[in-house]
Amino acid sequence: MDACAALCARALMTIRTSAFLRRPVDAPDDFEGDYVEWIRLLADACDGLAAVHREPVSAADVLAYRRSVWEPTQREWAEYVLNRSSPA
Repeated sequence: MDACAALCARALMTIRTSAFLRRPVDAPDDFEGDYVEWIRLLADACDGLAAVHREPVSAADVLAYRRSVWEPTQREWAEYVLNRSSPA
């Protein structure tokens, strides 16, 4: 699974779980927002990642751009997800 797909899949699962439990799931320890804010951060972090498979642009370029505009919490979440999903 490529990085964009891994982030989108994990975000979808985390958003659904956070909405159901009404608490931020997989949020960094220092996250101070509520579950609605956490869901918004995840949705914003993945905005445009799914388009990688439709447009003539590389996933690396999209990730580099998204990383440059993400908030620190979003970067921390993405690094956490990608580190967990990469082969050992």
